[in-house]
Amino acid sequence: VKDEVEQSLAGLDEYYNKWKQILTNENTYGNEEFSWLSTEISKLIDSVEWEVKDLQETISIVEQNGDKFGIDASEIRNRKTFVNTVATKLQSIKQHVNSQETRSK
Repeated sequence: VKDEVEQSLAGLDEYYNKWKQILTNENTYGNEEFSWLSTEISKLIDSVEWEVKDLQETISIVEQNGDKFGIDASEIRNRKTFVNTVATKLQSIKQHVNSQETRSK
């Protein structure tokens, strides 16, 4: 699932960068590409949030049964850090895309 999250994030980054470029340099009112990107970014965020939730559940299971899975505390910490970093990034993008400042432009 981590690989899927990373691939989704790469696509999200591409869309988000293009979205920011349009937001900064163009009138977004009625801009079809901007509207499409906004929709796709929201869909990708929703999708990645589900994947992150799956990762969180998996980490919790592994954490409770670390010996059974042969994963040490360091690796669990690394996985938690990855999940938290992704969740923070998603939240930041979501807030920007849905901000009043963005809607007013």
